[in-house]
Amino acid sequence: MTTVIGTYLFTVLLFLILPGPVNLAVVDHAARGGWKGALLAVFGSNLASLALILAAGLMLDGLGRIHESLLDALAAAGGLYLLYYGGRLWHSRHDLPAAESVPAARGHGAKIVASTFIIGISNPKDVVFFMTFFPPFIVRLGWDLWPGLLLLTALWCLLDYAVLLAYGMGAAKIITPARARTVHTACAALFILIGLYAFGSGIGRFI
Repeated sequence: MTTVIGTYLFTVLLFLILPGPVNLAVVDHAARGGWKGALLAVFGSNLASLALILAAGLMLDGLGRIHESLLDALAAAGGLYLLYYGGRLWHSRHDLPAAESVPAARGHGAKIVASTFIIGISNPKDVVFFMTFFPPFIVRLGWDLWPGLLLLTALWCLLDYAVLLAYGMGAAKIITPARARTVHTACAALFILIGLYAFGSGIGRFI
């Protein structure tokens, strides 16, 4: 069991370390709102992961089926949202304060959580990833589906918070107000590029 858990933790760690839209969102919110912005962003993205894992568990348990073409259409819709989000960031890149320090996020907690939740859930094909990723470990543990999924999900959440907060807190420590504008602009451009790719690939497969 220890070997299985160790292998699982190492695999998840590698998966979470690879840069992606969620990592970018956490860094951007850290640049604008410090540690509080990063924490709220991680909370929103983790809620998205939990929703996707629950959907994967229900389908593994035979309670639901999603047609491949529907996933492609939803992936294209997720790409459109990333384009929209990147566009908003791009237009707001000059609105960051030029103060001595980056101010803590205030009054926008719900918006941060909602935006990062949507970013985290914008690729519904992650459901398929979770459906294929968890079963081998559950089988090796020798547990039933839901107890095994509960354990692996709890470990996923711990690593998710640890890795993404490390991204965010690291960014909050080294990003000055001048750098914050550069990071903000870079994140906006990357979101637009990722959105274009996600929309194009989703539409291409759907058609």
